[in-house]
Amino acid sequence: TNHADLALQHLFVSVTYDVTQQDGALRRFASEFTLRWMYQPELDLLLQRAGFAPVAWYGDYDGSPYASESPLLIAVAQRS
Repeated sequence: TNHADLALQHLFVSVTYDVTQQDGALRRFASEFTLRWMYQPELDLLLQRAGFAPVAWYGDYDGSPYASESPLLIAVAQRS
């Protein structure tokens, strides 16, 4: 079960893994964690405050430019 808190930019995630052992026994593992997403202007500011200058922004691992519909936000930065 996943749910989001849009005001805090948090995604609360619950994952269940079923693993079949060599003897056929089934083991179930559960994990819960919180992800926090950020937007490009926020990441830009955090990089600058940490002493980095953004060099490039990508929207996917194929090197496509970052846009609002991009599945990812990838920043390439260097020390200022």
